[in-house]
Amino acid sequence: FLKEAKNVSAVEWIEASRQRADAFKRIMESGDRLKMISMIRAIDENALRREAEGKKNFIADENAKQKALKLLYSEISVVLDIPEEDAINIVKPYLTR
Repeated sequence: FLKEAKNVSAVEWIEASRQRADAFKRIMESGDRLKMISMIRAIDENALRREAEGKKNFIADENAKQKALKLLYSEISVVLDIPEEDAINIVKPYLTR
């Protein structure tokens, strides 16, 4: 799935925090790793916009991102039988475009 990850676009940003949290929860529950990467990209893009406005990112969004990252890192770690720190170095380049 990592080869496909470079071509994944960010999910459409939902301004309403409750609906956005529900959408992120559905993505996590789906188990679709490409959708998780798309969600991570959307959260990162929104964080950059908010930073440009002098605001911090929403904690709930950061928590959803960290949960998705942890899952991706741990799965790569198990599949490749490597330490999670090494999995982070493998996955990170695929998270940016």
